[in-house]
Amino acid sequence: MVRVACVLVLLRMTAVAYAADTPLHRSSWGLQDGAPAEVEALAQTADGALWLGSAFGLVRFDGVDFDSSIQAELPQKDVAALLAEADGALWIGYRRGGLSRLQDGTLTHYGFEHGMPESGVLSIARDASGSLWLATPTGLMRQSGERWVRVAEAAGYAGQRPVRLFVDRQGALWVSDADGLYRRDAAGGFERIEAGTGVAAHLAQTPDGTVWASDPLRGLRRPGLDVTSPRVLRSGVLLADRRGRLWVSNLPGLTRIDDASSATASPVQSARESTILALLEDREGVLWLGTRRGLERLRPAKFATVALPPVLEAQAAADREAMSCPQCPTPHASLFLALAPADGSAIWVGSRQHLMQVRAETETHRALASRISCAYRDPAGTLWLGGEAALWRLAGDRIESLELPEAVDDPQDQVQAMTVDARGALWVSIARKGVYRRDAGGWTLSGGIEELPVRPAIAMLTDSRGRIWFSYKDSRIAVLDGGSLRIFGATSGLALGPVLALAERGGRVWAAGERGLVRFDGMRFRPVIGSGGDIFADTSGVVETAAGDLWLSTAAGAVRIAAEEVDRVTQDPQHHVRHERFDHLDGLDGSAEQFRPLPTLVEADDGQLWFATTTALARIDPARIVRNPLPPPVHIDAISAQGTVFGPQPGLELPKGTKQLQIDYSALSLAMPERVRFRYRLQGADADWQEAGTRRTAFYTNLRRGPYRFEVIASNEDGVWSEQGAGLDFSIAPTVIQTPWFRLLCAVLVFCALWMLYLIRLRQMSERIRVRFEARQAERERIARELHDTLLQGFQGVILRLQAVMLQLDDARARRAMEQALERADAVLVEGRDRVRLVREGEQSDELGRAVAGVGEELVRDGGTRFRIIELGARCRVCPLVRAELFAICREALFNTVLHANAQSVEVEIRYGTESLRVVVRDDGRGIDAGVLVSGGRDGHFGLPGMRERAQRLGSSLNIRSRPGVGTEITVRVPASIAYAEANKMPLLRRLRRLLLAEDVVERAGPPP
Repeated sequence: MVRVACVLVLLRMTAVAYAADTPLHRSSWGLQDGAPAEVEALAQTADGALWLGSAFGLVRFDGVDFDSSIQAELPQKDVAALLAEADGALWIGYRRGGLSRLQDGTLTHYGFEHGMPESGVLSIARDASGSLWLATPTGLMRQSGERWVRVAEAAGYAGQRPVRLFVDRQGALWVSDADGLYRRDAAGGFERIEAGTGVAAHLAQTPDGTVWASDPLRGLRRPGLDVTSPRVLRSGVLLADRRGRLWVSNLPGLTRIDDASSATASPVQSARESTILALLEDREGVLWLGTRRGLERLRPAKFATVALPPVLEAQAAADREAMSCPQCPTPHASLFLALAPADGSAIWVGSRQHLMQVRAETETHRALASRISCAYRDPAGTLWLGGEAALWRLAGDRIESLELPEAVDDPQDQVQAMTVDARGALWVSIARKGVYRRDAGGWTLSGGIEELPVRPAIAMLTDSRGRIWFSYKDSRIAVLDGGSLRIFGATSGLALGPVLALAERGGRVWAAGERGLVRFDGMRFRPVIGSGGDIFADTSGVVETAAGDLWLSTAAGAVRIAAEEVDRVTQDPQHHVRHERFDHLDGLDGSAEQFRPLPTLVEADDGQLWFATTTALARIDPARIVRNPLPPPVHIDAISAQGTVFGPQPGLELPKGTKQLQIDYSALSLAMPERVRFRYRLQGADADWQEAGTRRTAFYTNLRRGPYRFEVIASNEDGVWSEQGAGLDFSIAPTVIQTPWFRLLCAVLVFCALWMLYLIRLRQMSERIRVRFEARQAERERIARELHDTLLQGFQGVILRLQAVMLQLDDARARRAMEQALERADAVLVEGRDRVRLVREGEQSDELGRAVAGVGEELVRDGGTRFRIIELGARCRVCPLVRAELFAICREALFNTVLHANAQSVEVEIRYGTESLRVVVRDDGRGIDAGVLVSGGRDGHFGLPGMRERAQRLGSSLNIRSRPGVGTEITVRVPASIAYAEANKMPLLRRLRRLLLAEDVVERAGPPP
């Protein structure tokens, strides 16, 4: 075993690298980023945009892009002064003379013809009275209407070379002249505050009302009072922020004075170490620096970075350089920061061979003989340190070196985890060896527990119940509870890969590793999933604070899960927790170490959290996280359709046929534009808000013509959403095929097509019925011929033979009987001929009315029944087949009337309608029994069923209404397309004409009773 000599060396006592105030995050932009050089003027307009005036033009900055397109409309490039007003106007002063006003995209120029001098405009200000003032090398100018006039010496202003103008909180105008400093009083006169030195001073006023001046010769001072006692020498540009701090440029750096009433000053190094020409604090409290090299930003950061001793940075740099050599065995080029809490607000930091105790005010730096790979503070407050085959204990101001087990004899046997159990015994995990327990009896491998895995543990923890937790690289965790040991693996919900961190508070146990974060519920481990599916991969540090918040140290930065989300996921393991992630934009540089030293996150006794990364040591106070309460103002920049870019103008109408468009928008949060998130919706296309993340463009396809409204809202880096957002109403003009007239025409064409299909179908149906009727008619004719040619002729022959036989009879009685039989046969023969004639009746007349009238007159000829037939409408030629069926129905109805109804009168009505042919047979007879109507007929009688069958074959309806003692009415209605012979050939105009014609009435009456 290599003996490790422990050397205690007090190297230095210095001030900590972080201040008690809010830390700052620096960013810079130069020519390569689109920012101009020589930025002499800064202004923020009401829409949130930052404007940069320089010798090379005017540039607009939205936090992401620099836009110099406005330069093409300016009369010259060299911008020396800017003034942004509450109404959104921006005044632009030029070094070579002239003034411009930019408002709502419109530029107004003022030149020599408006009273402007030919010399340049160096400063612009508006006082409480509303007067606009200009400082020019040739004198002080004041606006009067649309012209500018020089301020006369009679007003009390004796200066000749005004350079800077300043308006204090009371609205008074201050003029900084090379010849002195002047203030304009309420009466309109000027008072000289102090004499000049040939150099004009910069002015600022703190919230308490004190006005401060600064110039390179007399330094920082209160005008007219502290002229002989400068605070900051060689001072230049001056700014007082909303917190009362003074910011002073002192070539080439920047100084912050936290308390203007004292002499305390804090140097703030410029990111680019360039001369500062302009300072501005924006609406979010962000400080902007205009320099000779470009633009810089200083904004509040959530994390404060601790500047470690230069020797550590040098060793890390040497490691990084050595890593470029393939033969170099150095596995990592990081700071190797081992963390452990100290007393109060202090924290122990071990890095390489150096041990530091960092407090709020001091930093103690000590050196050890070997690399520190692990740091642990036990419940008694003792600090334990592990290294390369080395173990130390800090007792008071002394560091004691302790012996390790005899098996540990190689520098690669590094201590990687430690814990003290409830009995005070020390447990140590040593790489490549395993876990050892140290008590009064010495070191014991695996603590004498045979079931404990014989391998090194990555992390160890003694919880509030005295249980010892061991985590391993194969996604397993062992828990030693007294003499009982439980081992959890994949079947218990563990799927973390190497388990890098363990934490416990209030009985809640957390474990984290390469594949996420889990919570132990007493029986198994439950994964914790973040909103959006974040699994919190590569987590090597976990802390649950006293407030209940859960903090993680991951390779992608720090994560905070609020207490209410922790409680919710405890109750509902399926809940996806909302969380907040911090990275380099918040002041946390580097990535959390994944190998050792672990853990990478510890909580100090005062509640502050310390994070160790590969490149830095950072701290954050969870109780005082800097938040941005201002929602970002949102703007719609442009809308692009069919290759044309349109501005966001009211009532915008996009070209005809637009189906795809692109809408560009932005939110001017200059503090952290990288974290600005957007939601948008297009009313008329979107049902709800669309999450756009940080994307600043919306795309739409397959749009229809009509009106739309696009709305977009945004949130700043802390999730504060704008309530109003921005909106744009526009419409897409319809093409010819999108107009209502075109749609109406298409509807008409579709209707006509359907109508034609309907007519074709009717014609097909009519043709089928016609063919069927012709077949039936041919069959009837055949039957009639057969009856006439065979049966009737044969019957006639039989009668003749019987007559011959009768003549030969001598018996009178027989002859008389034969004569009676022949008379009966003659009657049957006549009736048979009549029946044959009726079968062929359809061919006797083309008119349905005439045929029915003939039957009616014949039936009532010998009785006392009155008969009448009425024809209504313009008489049409009825299809022969339909005429035959209707004739048969009417004949049957008339037979029933004469033979069964005992009617006094009978009437037939034929109505030739445009929609249908209607035939009605009505009488005043005794009616039809209700039971017969319900059953459809009497047994052995087929009149009513026959009529219904004929009507059904016509595709028509037959309706029978009858009341006993009143009469019967039988109605048949046949569609016109079937009834009329010319229905399928009748043009539309002819049909309309028939609709407009008055009905003709034809009445035929039978013989009188």
